[in-house]
Amino acid sequence: MNRREGGPGMGSACQPLDRLRALVLTDVLLQEKLRATDDADQFVALVMEAARDLGLSLAVEGVRAAMRPRLPGMDALVDDEVGETALPLAGWLPVGTSERTRQPQRT
Repeated sequence: MNRREGGPGMGSACQPLDRLRALVLTDVLLQEKLRATDDADQFVALVMEAARDLGLSLAVEGVRAAMRPRLPGMDALVDDEVGETALPLAGWLPVGTSERTRQPQRT
């Protein structure tokens, strides 16, 4: 399948960002390309480049807006001028561990 053709259910009524998301899910090389950076600005640049290569027209602000998480029903309560939180340092992994199955041994 030609990557520009999309796939089933990808008619012209779909938004370009939705089409790009669907294509990324089916293209391992594109996934690797987009994972190449931990920097938000570089990631947006890679997304824009990938979209151009696929013949899709995206706006930088649309990509940035899609990166902001939104809780259902919270749009009316959230100020659109709120800045984004910086990404954590490369290699940082938010993991916590604890053992819950055993009681501490008393000596």
